[in-house]
Amino acid sequence: MRILFLLLCLANIAVAVGMIWWMPDPMATHFGPDNQADDFMSPAGYVVFFSGLVVFFAGLFLCIPWLMRVLPVSAFNMPNRDFWMNQANRPRTLRRVEVYMDSLGIAMMLLFLLLQWLTFHANRTDPPQLIMPIFWCGLAGFLAAMTVLTVRIFLSFRLPKKSGEEHDGHAQQP
Repeated sequence: MRILFLLLCLANIAVAVGMIWWMPDPMATHFGPDNQADDFMSPAGYVVFFSGLVVFFAGLFLCIPWLMRVLPVSAFNMPNRDFWMNQANRPRTLRRVEVYMDSLGIAMMLLFLLLQWLTFHANRTDPPQLIMPIFWCGLAGFLAAMTVLTVRIFLSFRLPKKSGEEHDGHAQQP
């Protein structure tokens, strides 16, 4: 999953750079509730801004699992933290968080690709307008993915139900 996430980050930057040759100067980059362009920037400014946004989120999603390795357990607020962050369970917990962050990043980079396509298409029309049904479907899909991922991560950090074990990661003494 990490490779797919990184490839989608690179794809977003490549699309932003590739769009520069076909965009008007200035290009529409924001659209109001009436679907009319209400903010513009140069194509080069768009590439810098959008690439910076991709790098920021990639860094954030890659950094969180690393921070969980180096910061004290008390720095994190998560369900059943003492159980999941103890020595016995910490490697499995860190792997779950990595997978979650990669999944979140993949969903966000797919949304970014859709937004870039919509921006490209909008700037090829006169006047620039988004295709709102596609925008709303993409946003709804992203929010649905975030809901599923959030529920899954919270459920994955429930305490296990196993007979004969305490919830500290060690077997009961007879």
